[in-house]
Amino acid sequence: MADDAGDVRAAGHFGKPTPARMYDYFLGGKDNFEVDRAAADQIIARLGVEKSRFVAWENRRFLWRAVEYLSGECGVRQFIDVGAGLPTMRNTHEIAQAANPDARVVYVDNDPIVLSHGRVLLAKHGGTAIVTADMREPAAILDAPETRDLIDFSKPVGILFNRGFPLRAIGGPSPVCARSRGPRRDHGRVQGPRHDRLVRRRHP
Repeated sequence: MADDAGDVRAAGHFGKPTPARMYDYFLGGKDNFEVDRAAADQIIARLGVEKSRFVAWENRRFLWRAVEYLSGECGVRQFIDVGAGLPTMRNTHEIAQAANPDARVVYVDNDPIVLSHGRVLLAKHGGTAIVTADMREPAAILDAPETRDLIDFSKPVGILFNRGFPLRAIGGPSPVCARSRGPRRDHGRVQGPRHDRLVRRRHP
């Protein structure tokens, strides 16, 4: 597995599984270690393939549909993808920029391997950035220089928790959502058939 050894060793993430790498394994990716595969296999053994690998794929497919909807039908041009995980097929920026070439995406994850892989991927794409932060620390996300450089909070922002919410204990709204609300930031939601969406109307 290729990685930025300095980032990974500094964080000591070789010896314990991480959600990002386990998710990658569920999707059939190669950016994971034995410790991740062992932990994921325990989940598969306990829950079965349908409730592990199948759910991971359905989770990913929903992300694709959500970004297509927000970009294509709602005209959202800014996204913060919290708990983004490792780069894989059809990433958020690729879907958003297919609909709106000027779309901007900030990826957020606390796994240093995500950072190292993201830097390689995003070096080839404008309008994107990656922030190393925890979803429970909204200031680190919203006030990061990369976020401030790309995101205009006076305009609609799609805040994505596609992978983060299933891994977070239920206990109220994410602090990032709560922090980002305000007179110029709360652009409303639309109730979809199965999920809340973050935009009530089409914006220019």
